[in-house]
Amino acid sequence: MDNLFTNKYPYTDLEQLNLSWVIETINKVDTDLSGIKEQCELIARNTAQAVADNLILVVDQKILALTGIVTALQNAFNGLNHDVDVKLADMQNQINGFKTYIDGQINASNNLTDVKIARNNTYIFDVITHELVPQLSVRNFFTGDMVSIQTMFDTLASLHVTDGLSYQELTNKNKSYADITAYGFSYEDLLLHGNSLIT
Repeated sequence: MDNLFTNKYPYTDLEQLNLSWVIETINKVDTDLSGIKEQCELIARNTAQAVADNLILVVDQKILALTGIVTALQNAFNGLNHDVDVKLADMQNQINGFKTYIDGQINASNNLTDVKIARNNTYIFDVITHELVPQLSVRNFFTGDMVSIQTMFDTLASLHVTDGLSYQELTNKNKSYADITAYGFSYEDLLLHGNSLIT
């Protein structure tokens, strides 16, 4: 049987309590509580670290997934930009080609219009010269007669050139162009003295 005085157990005598045992037990409980507290803190730290590590892992995975989505979107956007650039360049080339075509058509139309205007002017001049002018007459105020325009020109010219030839007078001399050229006169001599020079 164990010795009752080893301070291992409290005394049963309430008048003489074993204070050493009480203090030791309290200290042990305190030590145990401190150990439990440290273990709880360690568990809490480890748990918090595990939760944080897990959260960081989840966040990293989400970031990686989002990065993949952003990269895919960026690639799609770049592809769209490239397609738009290609389409714009193609449209610009078509516009340039159409502008060149329109400019060519305008130039061709302008050239055709110029040709038609020139032909029309020639036609109008021919009509005036061959059809209208011969039918026109003017009054010769020297004689009072109605005469052709050519006759009036001849009359006016005769006032300045006294020895010249009218067209009719030259025709009446019955000379060809070769005959007149053979005389060797200058145009001035022919104009001023043609009546005397051409016989």
